[in-house]
Amino acid sequence: MNGFANDYRPVSVETLDGGAFADRINEAIQECLCNIQDISRDDKKARQVKAVIKLVPDGLDGKKIHVVTSVESKLAQTRPSNIVIYSAIRDGELVAYEQNIEQPELFQSSSLRIVKPENGDIDGGEEGNDI
Repeated sequence: MNGFANDYRPVSVETLDGGAFADRINEAIQECLCNIQDISRDDKKARQVKAVIKLVPDGLDGKKIHVVTSVESKLAQTRPSNIVIYSAIRDGELVAYEQNIEQPELFQSSSLRIVKPENGDIDGGEEGNDI
């Protein structure tokens, strides 16, 4: 007999940390697959799963070994969005609205004053300065 109890199993990726290491790898793979299917993510960027097993001997004879496992995934970030907003002075307040082609006109020209970006001056509803 080799001195090991019958309920011990040889170490493998599937048995490390009671099977949790393999589970974490599978979860990271699933996370990458979901990230690839997300249309708001970069469709050309590679996703990555990194599984690390560190074996650190304890003592001179090498019989006791500390094992450290880690799993990391590298996903594609959300694509930047590019929107248009319109701003103007309305009833004395600076307001901005996101462009939406299905909405009615945002500003009625009679209540608007235009802010000139070069110097911050405000034009007050003069002919030709309305939006």
